[in-house]
Amino acid sequence: MNDYLIFTSISHFRMRHALPISYLKEHQLTDDETLEEIAERLLNGDYEIPEISQYHIGIDIVDSDVCSSDELLKSISEDENAHMKEWVNTAQLEYINKM
Repeated sequence: MNDYLIFTSISHFRMRHALPISYLKEHQLTDDETLEEIAERLLNGDYEIPEISQYHIGIDIVDSDVCSSDELLKSISEDENAHMKEWVNTAQLEYINKM
């Protein structure tokens, strides 16, 4: 059986957006909320904010661990967002081992 390095990465992008100030003021919750605070709240909400440019800055690995195939499969089954979660174990390992 293989051992595996399981690691978490974060991809960083610089994105630029543009909104009319009138639109931002329509969504202002309090008089002291700044335009930047409104924009940040809208970006983090369910609003579709126009993106005018995007640049990929890089990827950082934030944690890692060496594990056995059994530990890897357990990690996949416990991961709330694993796209392979519903696959059978053999398919999960075949997907990873094709590298």
